[in-house]
Amino acid sequence: MSQPAVPRPPLRALAVAAALGLALLASGGSPALAAPGYDYGDAPVDVDAGSGDPARALVTGPRLGATVSADRLDPDTGSSTKASESADGDDDDALAALPPLPVGRLTTLRLVVAVSRVTVPARLCGWVDLDLDRAFRTSERACVDVPAGARTAELRWDARAAAAGDSLVRLRIATAADEAELPDGPSASGEVEDHLLALVDPPPPPRLVLSLQTESSPTRVARLGEPVRYTYRVRNAGDVPVQGVTLTDVRVPPDQLSCSPALGAALAPSARLTCTATVLVTQDDLDFGALETAAEARAEAPSGDPDDPSDDLLAIGPATVEVRARPRLAVALTTAPARPAAGARVRATVTVTNAGNVTLTRVGLDAVRPQLSGVRCAPDRPARLAPGAELVCTGAFVVAPGDARRGRAEVRAGGRAEQPYGTTATRRDDVVARTTVALPLTRLVEPPAPAPEDTPTSRPEPEPTASAATPEPSARAEGLADSGGPGPVPALAGLLAAAGGGAVVALRARRPR
Repeated sequence: MSQPAVPRPPLRALAVAAALGLALLASGGSPALAAPGYDYGDAPVDVDAGSGDPARALVTGPRLGATVSADRLDPDTGSSTKASESADGDDDDALAALPPLPVGRLTTLRLVVAVSRVTVPARLCGWVDLDLDRAFRTSERACVDVPAGARTAELRWDARAAAAGDSLVRLRIATAADEAELPDGPSASGEVEDHLLALVDPPPPPRLVLSLQTESSPTRVARLGEPVRYTYRVRNAGDVPVQGVTLTDVRVPPDQLSCSPALGAALAPSARLTCTATVLVTQDDLDFGALETAAEARAEAPSGDPDDPSDDLLAIGPATVEVRARPRLAVALTTAPARPAAGARVRATVTVTNAGNVTLTRVGLDAVRPQLSGVRCAPDRPARLAPGAELVCTGAFVVAPGDARRGRAEVRAGGRAEQPYGTTATRRDDVVARTTVALPLTRLVEPPAPAPEDTPTSRPEPEPTASAATPEPSARAEGLADSGGPGPVPALAGLLAAAGGGAVVALRARRPR
């Protein structure tokens, strides 16, 4: 039976024809086979029909695998009667099961091909239909020389499949290299095999995920030294195991972490490592307004380099503990002496205490009345006071007469401070406290006002009687020296007394006997 007419280089056609003639003689000239002694590929019909010259090899010389059989030709399709979409119509045994080839990325495909009866050097070639166009192109080919006596040969492709689907691998071995390097047409020796290859979407990359959850108890604090317990939960949230799991927290010394399993352990997918630690609230925490931490967990991926931390899996577990801040001042005022009088100098002592739980700054006196002189403070103003610390200031004032008349004086004193992260440009957020002391004073007593002087009243002179008229001889008249006797007033009194005596005598003379 004649072969399909396929244009070939003249020398190759003559060589194939000569080999075919020898094969016909060996088969007794029987035309029962499609091409006596030819092995055809069993790829789908359209693959070889498109070329117009199906791949075939005269069953002689080197083989693919251990067995080979001659095939029949279908006159309607021009291909082997064993051709099928699954490319498994023949007993092809050169390859083991082919693994799927992922698409979309450059992949190295290595195929170990079993060969036999290689008595002289041969050429082995293979094609992979990477673009699923049902044709084998030179860009899809890989070839290798097979030395005599070889049992296997390896073909390698650095391939990038275009799309997912069912692809084909064609293998061809021949003694003549130029025949083995063509995907179609006849060859005077060797064998042709077709194998199905699945091009698949690449599996999702392995999920390398490490998670860290940090919990605190309590969630609010207000006291210096208050204990806070942290619980750290590290979880392998990926789908591959990880190695060398570690945990660090800047607030916690490493030797104070209690972990199960121990740090450095491996974690299977979904496995956990749990650590606990206890810290004490510091003054800086209270002043900051919160305890903030960000613990860090690390692990080594299966393909990671233990000496290269840049490829570690990393997880951050933040946690915040709120602070119940109480910025407060307390002011105390004392004076001495206890009961001063007007004009006395009173010594006043003002003590401003940080009565809250946060550090206060710019602490000083505020609204002091009466104004103090010679004020001295320890520490110097403006002061910085930790909780419980004091600013003590002393000064003096003089008791005013008006206060002394009232018997008491009101002494006022206050303190003012800036709370943490307060605004110095305004006083609205300042911490302020004031106090007032009623100071008893020695009352000032006013002298009584002077009474007005008496006005002398004139009295009428009594008319002189005959006895009163006789002037009393004076010392001068007597030629005596003036002895400083009674003046006019005593003389007048004497006259009045004499007149009174005469009246009494007259009344007695008239009384009846």
